[in-house]
Amino acid sequence: MRKYRNSIIKKSILVYSVIVMFISLLAMFFSYSSEKNVLLSDLNLRLVQIETEYEDIIGNFWNIYMPVYENTENEMTLRNYFNSKEELSPVEKINLKRLLHYMAARDRRVQWVAAIRNDVVSYIYYSDKDSFSEILDGFPFIGDVKNKQNQMEIYGLHKENDGDEDVKCLAIAGGVPDLSNGGAIIAGYNTGRLNSFSKGNKEFESVIFEGSRSGRVIYHSSSEPVDINSAFFLPFGREGSRLLLINHHLYMMRFSENNNDTTKFFYLIKLSEYIVKTIKLPILILIAIIIIGIAAWNLYLRNMDLVMDEVGVIQDSLKKIGHNNLEHRINYDFNHSEFSIIAASINKMAEKLDENINRARIYEQKQKEAEMKELSAKFNPHFLYNTLEIFRARCYENDDPETAELIGTTASIFRGFIGAKTFIPINEELASTRRYLSLFKARYEGRVSVYYDIKSEILSYGIIRNAFQPLIENYFEHGIDPEKDDNYIRIKGSVKDEENIEFLIEDNGIGMGIKEIAELNSRITEPINNEKESYGLKNLNQRLNLFYGDGYGIRIFPGEKKGVIISMLIKKQSCETTDE
Repeated sequence: MRKYRNSIIKKSILVYSVIVMFISLLAMFFSYSSEKNVLLSDLNLRLVQIETEYEDIIGNFWNIYMPVYENTENEMTLRNYFNSKEELSPVEKINLKRLLHYMAARDRRVQWVAAIRNDVVSYIYYSDKDSFSEILDGFPFIGDVKNKQNQMEIYGLHKENDGDEDVKCLAIAGGVPDLSNGGAIIAGYNTGRLNSFSKGNKEFESVIFEGSRSGRVIYHSSSEPVDINSAFFLPFGREGSRLLLINHHLYMMRFSENNNDTTKFFYLIKLSEYIVKTIKLPILILIAIIIIGIAAWNLYLRNMDLVMDEVGVIQDSLKKIGHNNLEHRINYDFNHSEFSIIAASINKMAEKLDENINRARIYEQKQKEAEMKELSAKFNPHFLYNTLEIFRARCYENDDPETAELIGTTASIFRGFIGAKTFIPINEELASTRRYLSLFKARYEGRVSVYYDIKSEILSYGIIRNAFQPLIENYFEHGIDPEKDDNYIRIKGSVKDEENIEFLIEDNGIGMGIKEIAELNSRITEPINNEKESYGLKNLNQRLNLFYGDGYGIRIFPGEKKGVIISMLIKKQSCETTDE
């Protein structure tokens, strides 16, 4: 028992460990995937927002030119300014300031608008201060304007000093239509919304958002742009992302899906921070699973001890019952309800087995007594059969065939008693019953009818001999109404369920009261005390009960209108099985 128990525990530990490991890995994988998707989804969303904001700025740039084309005076002011090589008069400055103010007002993101002339004094308008001034030599985009080749060029970020802090702005330069002297109008856009998108992510401290156009950095969320050209790219990475080494730190770079040949947006995260963030929750889940697993395993071992103890109680009891101690019963307060059910079933089995052995002993004793009586009584059927055959022959000689047939039927019945088995096929018992009923029908000369309703599927089973004779005798002795001409008795037989067959013997005779039927049902279950009770319904009921077991026998019920119905329940049992 101990070796078996140790084997079970070892196998259980192995299976339990494998299951816990599998569940842990599965939980960690899904947790990692979920956490990674959440973190990257937020970063990807912010990258899309930055790119969308940038595209919106670029798309609305030409809108600031609308005041020039909507008003002839504004157009003339701009033409005169760019065609002139002289310093502006006060009136011209006022007109130019008003025009630049109108242009800046077309987009709330515009911080300043500058009208730059080549090699001539140029002016800039600041929308937040509503100020207008000359552009000094240190203005960062003078050189870009001189080298300007495209209708619109983007110069990227520039720090503007606004009081005590530097403010980044995105500069975009556009041409001046129909002017041959050159120059450009440049607008500086506030990058506040771009910064809010890039700094809105609180999960990663190392994240950097950056954008470039034609190789020139046009936006970066860090203090200085990242020198991608000096970075070392590793040959790893999935679609849309790369690993690279910058200043001895590994970074993960992820590109925008909307990038094209000229404009590229991406973000960088330190790989170490990314790994820590994504595996933090899976590690917590793993620790929780390990703690729960250890607790569950301790509970399992404790429960196994209880189970083994209770199994030992059942095994010991089965050994005692196996050594013919059928009076032994399992009296134990089980912790598991399943074992209580098993113990109750074993107790019931032992009780039934004890009853069956006692019944078999009684049946064997009565069988021997019956065999002795049958041996001593066989002379009478032989003598009566031979005598009846003589009478039948004499009736034929005296030209009385009806009486001869009745005597022949009676002789057949007696002949069936000689050497007959106690268990015969149902169809043979019904044939004997038909012969027996023919005698009574002859006696009552057409005042009684007999009906049969027997299902063919039951004919292959067996029944104890002379099962119907007591029922027929009971009807003709107590039930038939001699004054009626429409008496009948009906014998029905069918399968009741998977294990049983039921016969119903109905009649329309005198019948009985409810109280009388109850008394009769009680009386036929009592033991037979004298020779007189060894025949009739009580004898039949006890023969059925003794042969088939408890629950089998006859039961009397009142008829629907008159008469009674007798139910006879037998077990599905073939003659071959019984003979074996």
